[in-house]
Amino acid sequence: MAATGIKSPSGGGKTTTIAKRIAHANEELRIEVYVPTHALAVEWRDLINKFNPTRIVRIISGRNHVTPGGKPLCNRHQIAARISQAGQSVYTRLCSASSGHRCGDYDNCPYINQFNFGHVYIYTHAYLPLDRGLLDARVPNLVVIDEAFAMACLERIEFNVSLLRHPALPNAASSLCGDISNLLQSGSSLYPLISNASKRGGGLRAAVEELRASAPRPQPGQSDQLIVQTLGSAPNFEPVAKLLEHLKRAFAVKQELQSVDFDAITGQITVHHRNDITRFTPKSSSQSPPEIFLLDATASRETTEVFFTGATFHEFRARRNAHVVQCRSARCSIRSINPNIHSDPKSMAEAMHKLGEIQQLINELSSNGSKLLVVGPVAITGNPSKNTQPLVNVPPHSALAHFGALRGVDVYKDFDTVLVISRNEPSVAAVQDLARAMFYDATVPLQLTDRWVQIPRAYQLKSDPEGVDVDCHPDIRVQAILEQLRESESLQAIDRLRLIHCQKPKLVVLLSNIPLDIEVDALFTWDELVHGNRLEQAWRKTGDVMPIVPEWLSTNFNSLWPTAAAAKKDVQRQQVKKGQFTNRLSICKLSPFTFEYRAPGQRRASTCLSRVACPNAVSEALKGLLGHPVTVIGPLPDSTQ
Repeated sequence: MAATGIKSPSGGGKTTTIAKRIAHANEELRIEVYVPTHALAVEWRDLINKFNPTRIVRIISGRNHVTPGGKPLCNRHQIAARISQAGQSVYTRLCSASSGHRCGDYDNCPYINQFNFGHVYIYTHAYLPLDRGLLDARVPNLVVIDEAFAMACLERIEFNVSLLRHPALPNAASSLCGDISNLLQSGSSLYPLISNASKRGGGLRAAVEELRASAPRPQPGQSDQLIVQTLGSAPNFEPVAKLLEHLKRAFAVKQELQSVDFDAITGQITVHHRNDITRFTPKSSSQSPPEIFLLDATASRETTEVFFTGATFHEFRARRNAHVVQCRSARCSIRSINPNIHSDPKSMAEAMHKLGEIQQLINELSSNGSKLLVVGPVAITGNPSKNTQPLVNVPPHSALAHFGALRGVDVYKDFDTVLVISRNEPSVAAVQDLARAMFYDATVPLQLTDRWVQIPRAYQLKSDPEGVDVDCHPDIRVQAILEQLRESESLQAIDRLRLIHCQKPKLVVLLSNIPLDIEVDALFTWDELVHGNRLEQAWRKTGDVMPIVPEWLSTNFNSLWPTAAAAKKDVQRQQVKKGQFTNRLSICKLSPFTFEYRAPGQRRASTCLSRVACPNAVSEALKGLLGHPVTVIGPLPDSTQ
């Protein structure tokens, strides 16, 4: 199915442009928008209504969605979930049947009423892999899918091998399932069996149909207790039906099966499955397919084309108005900063120390009323919806957020600074499992491995080039999924500050050495980024005046500069003779007043930095520091405060 991908950094205006078009579109058109979260659905609705208050926009939420009044949309959502797990239509089994039976709450059901007339319907991504039901049977004319959606279409099906040998299996499936069980336990290929079953007069199709036809069928109007009894009157064979469908599709294009695991010890079968998107396919040849737009700042062609073959992409580059500083010396893995996952005291203490340094940095970044957004793994920044407590804290004017819950969110656009802690990097096995589901029917098998490979990647530095070795995967399809989870999540965090059109540069601090698709102004070691570079540290420890003389710096701050030569390199690197040196957490340079001074008999003037502009005060301070009087000249013309 054709689709148009629009790839540009968040805040570039693509959402606003599309929302404006939707707001003023022909009222005869059916329009659907798909977003990752309910919160983003609300933002879309409000934006469309901003351009056209008369446009009826309906947000479609799941039966278990809790309304502002604290109640779920469907009073029987738990029963609905059980019917869905059995692979049956919830609407025809619980809400309304062709026989005329209806749920007693039908006419006043908030879930049902969502589907009343509207110009625009907004769904979450969870609806994308679902077939159309009776409530939304009409295929739309225009579809917008906002943000990355592919992961919402992946499914993990798990059941015990004993279900393949259950005595209640219908006849058409019993023999086939028994053979599959034997082959799995012997470690043999399933290909010949499934291939023959597919050719044998629809034998495989007949087995799936019989499995589903044999399922108990509750009816609308029945009590919850009776429905539970009905569903429990026979085993749930829906996982078996899904396995058979999965095998048929996988073996239609290749003989190597990578998407099914079998644990011989526990008997557990795991199927890594991809649900295709079929809800936009026209019901008849007379209907034109919908126009589909994919809006994603970090879109991946490899993952998108699995669902939309031949999708075209338009990429728009835009410069972010930001000052970006990044740690170059540490991965900042979750293990290194989470004391709760360690049992030995040494590792726990090290993680606690590093976490304390992060808290120190948070305190500094959020001082003076600066609005700070802190983004990181759930284990560090918490997740209120799941009662996961954060290990760091921020003042009331700042906020905590976690990876995986930020795409498209607009509530942080007025914040001044974003701190991204660590990186969202799952294990190689976890990423490969997603790839095995995504590409289970690919003609070319995945190249699987048990560890990452190290590949050098360059930072987008505005100065001299520099890079670092990065965990990567040898298969470009697995790598595409990894980057959607890792690099893209960090970029999504950064772009919550809406950096493209902000009038003044905002500060971005990256506590991980993973290179991203963003220009970096300065790289620092962990200690430099957390505590400041050596000149910064010395400057904070001095009084009003600090001589910029290597010998003096080394003598008075020997823990920072063991030798005068080391101090000289820092002085030259930071160009402090011009009265400026880099402050890692400031978009501007630190600009103390600059003075020159000479001791009696000294031929070449030395330089000092001062927090005060009075030459007499500087002279007295230097006399106390150096132990002898000096002649002071300044402040110099290029010195500012």
